[in-house]
Amino acid sequence: MPEHVEQFSIFAAAIIDRLYDVFPIGIDLSSSDFVESTNISELFAVLDRRLESVPRDGSFTRANIASDEGRKIADKVRQDEETRSIFRGTLEFLISEGFVRCTEPYPNEGIYRGCQLTAKGFSHLHLEFKDKNLGGESSSVIKWIKGRFWNASAVEGAVLVAIISKYIAG
Repeated sequence: MPEHVEQFSIFAAAIIDRLYDVFPIGIDLSSSDFVESTNISELFAVLDRRLESVPRDGSFTRANIASDEGRKIADKVRQDEETRSIFRGTLEFLISEGFVRCTEPYPNEGIYRGCQLTAKGFSHLHLEFKDKNLGGESSSVIKWIKGRFWNASAVEGAVLVAIISKYIAG
């Protein structure tokens, strides 16, 4: 399974789970709530400390270390931005497909205000509104997915991600 699809599945499950837990209250969702950002200043501080221990002997050792580490830091920044883009794409997909609604989406800033699970979102969780009540068996399904996913082996996790992806895609 492509890495982007796997990340989509994880983000979609996490977003729907969070909205389900607080329903009917509309909440703000932010990419920073789901994506851990690298502390760039800390990475550069570590690099500075490492370079302090390298002798200034006229060789290119310090420059090579700085160059190699600088590339690693730049790669990490790119990776973080790509992950945030996948989060935004996931939430935009859930909104455009009618699973989630947001009163004020600001995708360029990674902030989505007043987000709420829709009836379509509930139906994909095997829940529906019947006779003025929310009915179905989803709470046990959600709890089972959460329990299995967080305690799963790598193989079980991959299978769950594949199932969730197919289920959400409908």
